[in-house]
Amino acid sequence: MSVLNYVGTFWYGTNLMNFNHVLRQTDYARDNCYVIIYGSNHIPFLKHLFEMHPYFEVIDVEKALK
Repeated sequence: MSVLNYVGTFWYGTNLMNFNHVLRQTDYARDNCYVIIYGSNHIPFLKHLFEMHPYFEVIDVEKALK
């Protein structure tokens, strides 16, 4: 495995673990809002995962804080 493949696999797996961690911590019956803060390299992938999940609505932080 090349270094580039290793880094890509590690980055992809890390994002999936982060997404899974949020899903396990979510109390769907009680909670209605979460703010998730990650670095700019992780945001596009995590945003895509949350947009595809039926229980989440993704909005920009600027809109949430107004």
